[in-house]
Amino acid sequence: MAPEIRPLTPDDAEASRRLGWEAFGLPAKLPKKPAVLETAGHTWLGAFEGGQLLGRLVGLEHESAFGGVFLPSVGIAGVTVGNEHRSAGLLRPLFTALLSDARAHGVAVSTLYPSAPGIYRGAGYEAIATSGQATLPTSALARLRVPAGITLRRAGNDDVTGVHELYHEWALAQNGPLAHRGVLYETKPSKWLKEFTGVTLAEDGDGVLQGYLAWHRGDASDSRLDIEEFHWRTPDAATALLAMLATNAPVTGSVRFATSGNDPLRLVLPSAHWTVEHHAPYMLKVVDLRAALTERLWPEGVDVELPFRVVDDLLEANNGDWKLRIEDGHPWLTRIGKTGSHPSRVVPLEMGSRGLAALYAGAQTATSLRTAGLVWGGDPARDLTWSVAFGGRAVHIRDTF
Repeated sequence: MAPEIRPLTPDDAEASRRLGWEAFGLPAKLPKKPAVLETAGHTWLGAFEGGQLLGRLVGLEHESAFGGVFLPSVGIAGVTVGNEHRSAGLLRPLFTALLSDARAHGVAVSTLYPSAPGIYRGAGYEAIATSGQATLPTSALARLRVPAGITLRRAGNDDVTGVHELYHEWALAQNGPLAHRGVLYETKPSKWLKEFTGVTLAEDGDGVLQGYLAWHRGDASDSRLDIEEFHWRTPDAATALLAMLATNAPVTGSVRFATSGNDPLRLVLPSAHWTVEHHAPYMLKVVDLRAALTERLWPEGVDVELPFRVVDDLLEANNGDWKLRIEDGHPWLTRIGKTGSHPSRVVPLEMGSRGLAALYAGAQTATSLRTAGLVWGGDPARDLTWSVAFGGRAVHIRDTF
């Protein structure tokens, strides 16, 4: 018997909380206060049988940077199935319902942090990046000094807009970062500042913001500074902020940075002492192929026609034969028709939704995806053309949801 898939209501809040507690063990004890479902930017779906909640997930409304723009996205979180009902096929209808609805509301891509990547690969997600923390001794920064022409100061409420603008400037130059705006990020400047021990700004001689650090001071037992956000426009700004961290060496033995991918922070650190303590994979699925390909930016000077075929077992609208035409940065996407509609003289590159995700993000080259069996067909000699068209931006993710 197929489960009933429907949105959770306030009456389902306690059952949802218990299911989450059973799966994740958080909090340590169930609170006595009544359970509630967060609603702003949240879409809760449950799988029911005989009125019993067997599994649930939540979609989080946000935006992700891909191809130089912020695309409407849905983050998947809180995926939980009761112990007695795992391996019963409940996740597939939950994902199908949530992603189909998201697509109808303009969502281009979906992302998630997997507890078990294999489960989500079955829904067409593929790992594109990792996020984590890396630690180095504070003493490794000791020889740094604030360069001439750079001034450091603590951020106030009036500085928050400029800080977010600098973050978004960085984010749009990458693939993957979340936009710090929208319903999940709506907060007053004073409240955002209170999330950190301090936010330190680096300004040039004209008072223009060139970099910032958002940091936490751990308690005496861990003797560490945690850097949640660190972005800069100039090497002098980066050096100045690192020099400020170095002044904490007498009381904090280490600095831990949020990091991801091939982090450019390694290029401005004076030391190779860099220990990755934790990393978590981040996965992507293209929800609306047309929106994902035509709303992003493409490299100027690229002039190419790319015939391809998509096999998406979850979202029928993505399936079939397509042609992407890029001319000096302008894309045109044509749906040729159902699978097998390309003319006989055309040999399309074929890909499942996992290969599409990794190629789209620029996380893997077409050649690597071919060796992994995630793309096939086409002309292998054109794999480099595909890789060049989709490449050019590093893949980074430093937020959780």
